[in-house]
Formats: sequence, C-alpha cells, structure tokens
Amino acid sequence: MATPTITTVSPSSGPTGGRTLVEVTGTNFKTPTLPPEQWGPASAPTPTVAVTFGGVASEYVAVVSSTRLFARAPGTPLEKRKPAFGEGAVAVAVSNLDAGGVPVPGETATRAAAFTYRRPQLQAEADFTRVVRAVIREFRTQVLPNTILAQHTDYDPAVSDEINLVDVAQLPALVLAGPSLAEVRDYANPVPLEVASTNAEFVVHQAPRVADLGFRIIGVSDTLDELLNLLAAVQDFFARNTDLAVVRDEANPSGGSVRYEVEMPLAGVPSVRPTPPGQSNIRSFAGSFVLRGCLFESLAGFVDDKASSRGRQTAEDDTALDVGISTG
Repeated sequence: MATPTITTVSPSSGPTGGRTLVEVTGTNFKTPTLPPEQWGPASAPTPTVAVTFGGVASEYVAVVSSTRLFARAPGTPLEKRKPAFGEGAVAVAVSNLDAGGVPVPGETATRAAAFTYRRPQLQAEADFTRVVRAVIREFRTQVLPNTILAQHTDYDPAVSDEINLVDVAQLPALVLAGPSLAEVRDYANPVPLEVASTNAEFVVHQAPRVADLGFRIIGVSDTLDELLNLLAAVQDFFARNTDLAVVRDEANPSGGSVRYEVEMPLAGVPSVRPTPPGQSNIRSFAGSFVLRGCLFESLAGFVDDKASSRGRQTAEDDTALDVGISTG
C-alpha cells in the first residue's frame, strides 16, 4: 500500500469540546474489506485507518474510499489553561493500519495546523440569538419602535415590583426582560434529522435541543392615556400573532423558516401596576409570554457542529440505504 496524502480537511474548525464530524480527502487511504452478505446483524469491519487530531486519536473513523474518509474530532488536546484555554490549531494525521490495528511504518500522512479548536463565538449569530432578535423585530414593527431588550440594571431587593428594572431614556417604551430558557422534553424529537447534501448524500444531525423561551413584557409611559393605548396594542399583538416565523438562515432565505407557538398564559396577562407614592409620574404595566418549542441546532459561530454521520441514497428496491459512511 502506498503512503497516504491529505488534500483537504473540512470543516477546518470546531468546538473545543470535540465531536465535530470532519471530512478528510486525499489519496491511498486503506479501505476496509466488506464481509460477505449474510442474514442477521453483521460485525463492524476491522479498522483500516487511524486519524489523530493533535496526537489524540479519533474514536470514530469511517473510510468511504481510498480518497475520502470521515472522522469525529476528539476534545481539544491543547492546554486547558491560560492564555488559550484549549483554543488553537493542531495537526491532523492519517495512518493506515495493519491487520492487528497497528500503524504501518511509512504509511502516515500529516497536515500541519489543519484543524482549529475554538470556543463558541459569542458575538456570532446563532439559533438562540436569531429567535430573540425576531421577537424584538416583530414588536418594533407591529407595536412600538422603541422596543428594547433589557435586564436589571441595578440591585433591587424587591424585583417583583419591577421598579428600577430598566433605565428608559425615551417614552413610551416597551421593554422585554429575559429570556429565561427551560428545556422541554415533551417537545423533543428523538429521531435524528436528515439534511440533504450533494451527490445523493445526506447528513444526519443529532436531534436538536428544544426549549421554551419565557419573557417579561413591560410597558412604560408618563401619561395614563398613552399607557392604556400601549396596553391595548400589546394585547392586540398577541391576538394576531399565535406563532412566530423565524428564518433558518438570513443569509440564505431559500432555506425556509421555522414557526414557534406564542402563548400568553392567563397568569401572564398584562396589568397596570400602581406607582408607589413619591416615586415618579412614570406609569407601567407588566405581563409575560412564552415561545414554545424553540430549536437550538448549533453553537454560535459553528456550522453543522451537530452532524453525527453521513449516508447515501440508493435506488435499490426504492429504499434509502446507509452505505457505510455513518460514524455512529
């Protein structure tokens, strides 16, 4: 067998926690010998190739052909302390194995700095931030442009009275506080998602996390008439919007959108709050609402970080078959 080579590593980066499904292309990868057809479950082929990231072996390797394989990146092998805390580039190596699973001398290819470990990119847009931004945009469009997302600005020992919750510079204002995130098992779909790829292939994603997003909504004004009209507009918003459409990828609108149920529970119906004597002439109302069953498919700054395996469609017996690209 000739010495393997590495041409590409894709994706070239992934989370420091590992588990990124990486495609490696090159030449002279040792392919497994498929067992003869038989009834019942078949044992897995003997591994023929080992892949390492920064010297740490991948636990899952699937060789598709002599020029293509998939491997799941392990957790970062880099120092988990200052200054990088596990971030940085590592070499990717591919080694052909003998029948005993030992690397064959002279049959290892290494590509320096081929894969970069990164922590979640908190400034990048992800599923969670896209949903929250869509909520704010709809309130600005349908109710009041001066809609903001805010948290407590100062310590307040009695937060339930919602005094000192936000510092609003312009009135009237609509303030969304939160969101709180509660994972919901009842909405979860345990079946992995299959996403079409190219050349009749598909990518299998882990079942996404599902959560309810809870918001407090606060209306603020310095005149009673204006506050009541704002309260009526908010109530009308929830009467008109029983769900919220969120684009999967704003850079690619053709990818479609996801609709989430919008619910205002009875306990969350907005009500005008009395202003304590001597506080100010500011008047407010407060309520709460929930977005049900929001999907979170990827970490901020990563694409396909939840991909767990790949497969190919075949026309045999009009059945979709996995042809061994899966990495488990």
